[in-house]
Amino acid sequence: MVFVSTVRPLKQRLQETTERIVDSGRITRADEDFLFHVATSDEVLSPEEIRAVQQVHDRLRMGLLDLAE
Repeated sequence: MVFVSTVRPLKQRLQETTERIVDSGRITRADEDFLFHVATSDEVLSPEEIRAVQQVHDRLRMGLLDLAE
């Protein structure tokens, strides 16, 4: 029997999440938790992925993102 995982790879989810946050100008608590998980994981991120996470962090710090519940 072959099982096909429906869980998206971490890097794909990271790209989708950061793009959605920047495009919408909104971040959820789940998004924050996910980004914290990525930032503290042992996963090696590419320079582009690091920039995407930093961009979201910078926008949040500058008040450019609304917190959606």
